[in-house]
Amino acid sequence: MKVYLGGNIHTNWRYEVINQAEGNIDFYMPYKSSEHQFISTEEGKSLIDPNQFTARDLLFLNLSDLLFGYIGPYGEHSRHHGLMIEIGYMKAQNKPIILVCEMPEFDMATACASVNFSTLKDGINYLNWIAKENPIYGQLRRK
Repeated sequence: MKVYLGGNIHTNWRYEVINQAEGNIDFYMPYKSSEHQFISTEEGKSLIDPNQFTARDLLFLNLSDLLFGYIGPYGEHSRHHGLMIEIGYMKAQNKPIILVCEMPEFDMATACASVNFSTLKDGINYLNWIAKENPIYGQLRRK
C-alpha cells in the first residue's frame, strides 16, 4: 500500500507514523528529509520553485493509494493550506483519506475525510489495521 503523508512540514510527526507503521506500506511525503531545511524559512517563504514542488507533490498524490493527513495543535505552525489542497485533490480522485485533526476549526476537511481521528496514535493504529486487513481498505475506498 502506498500512503502520502500530508500536513505540517515544520514538525517531525511523519517520522512517528513511519516508525510505528506495520505491514507493507510505502510512504510518500512532500520533501525528502535531507531537503526539509530548504523548503521554507521561518516566515514560511518557499526557498524552492513552487511549481516544481507542487508538480512533485501532485505526482506523489497520484501514485498513492490513500492520504494520511495530520492537522496538529495550535502553535505547531498552524497553517494547513497545502493539506487542504491535498485533501481536495484526493477527494476528487475518490481516494481514501485518513485525517487526524487536533484542531476544531476544520469541519470541511473532516467532512471530506473517509475517517477522522483526534490523536496521531489512533490514526496510526487505524493505518496499521488497514495495512493488515486489505479487504477493509477496499470498503474505505468506496466511501
